[in-house]
Amino acid sequence: VQSLATAFQRLLLAREAANSAEILPTARVTVKERISEIANLLKAKPSILLTEVIENESSRFVIIVTFLAVLEMWKHERIAVKQESLLGPILLERGTRWQEATSEGEVDLY
Repeated sequence: VQSLATAFQRLLLAREAANSAEILPTARVTVKERISEIANLLKAKPSILLTEVIENESSRFVIIVTFLAVLEMWKHERIAVKQESLLGPILLERGTRWQEATSEGEVDLY
């Protein structure tokens, strides 16, 4: 969990540096919506890089909500989170309970 938090911190800092001159309205998104988006990406392919999930996000709020969504999905074993090396890319894969959640549609636990 600590390496995941550190990775998100690095991503936030990188986004802030890249977008420091831009003032954008705050995007509104829920954890449930981000879970649904991540689940849809993982339906299309069995694993994705975390950077793919947030590559087009410029809002700090959306990135934080994404972090919460990843933690929630990981807690319920819908996804597995892997990182081969320190500061390496973070891979999100279908978890051991992926089928349970996807066969019931989107779960209302979130």
